Amino acid sequence: MTLSAGTQGQAVAQDFFTGVTQEQVQISGRSFPAPVFYRDLSFDAYVYECDIATVQKFLPSQSYLPIRLPFRKCLTALICFEYR
Repeated sequence: MTLSAGTQGQAVAQDFFTGVTQEQVQISGRSFPAPVFYRDLSFDAYVYECDIATVQKFLPSQSYLPIRLPFRKCLTALICFEYR
């Protein structure tokens, strides 16, 4: 594996995507290679305890099952990605 200096002084594997074939795909009139390669990303994740009855009102389907906690609570997560 070949390493080189990446952004912010981090080592980046230059051959990480070797052997993965990209093909052009069109969606809504736009063309792009897939799979998309992201060489750098950051993310924040926040997990909250919420009232399960309130959360169930916002779910698009009853097929979604909240992670239940005691006292009529459940877990709700907000996850934000920044791809570079």
